[in-house]
Amino acid sequence: MIDITLENFQTDLIEGSAQTPVLLDIWAEWCGPCKQLGPVLEKLETEYAGRFTLAKLDADKVPQISSQLSQMFGVRSIPFCVMFVGGQPVDGFVGAIPADKIREF
Repeated sequence: MIDITLENFQTDLIEGSAQTPVLLDIWAEWCGPCKQLGPVLEKLETEYAGRFTLAKLDADKVPQISSQLSQMFGVRSIPFCVMFVGGQPVDGFVGAIPADKIREF
């Protein structure tokens, strides 16, 4: 798992997703559902053993990135997850959904 900042957004998320899909979890410390989803995503990253990289972005600490992605996908709430493949956001989901639904995603 990696934490995304303005400094590593380009290298770790955009360029990194050219090699391995990156699931970006946009969350905040005060968000209850985010606290439920986080451990589920971390477990799935371990379970999937390198088939994707989990990246976390604190919406309060890096609002420039979170607001841009929210506008792009028309989403106004968190947790909000976006899958990046080949440097591009390809799909996403909103809310603390169960692990089996994330696997389908």
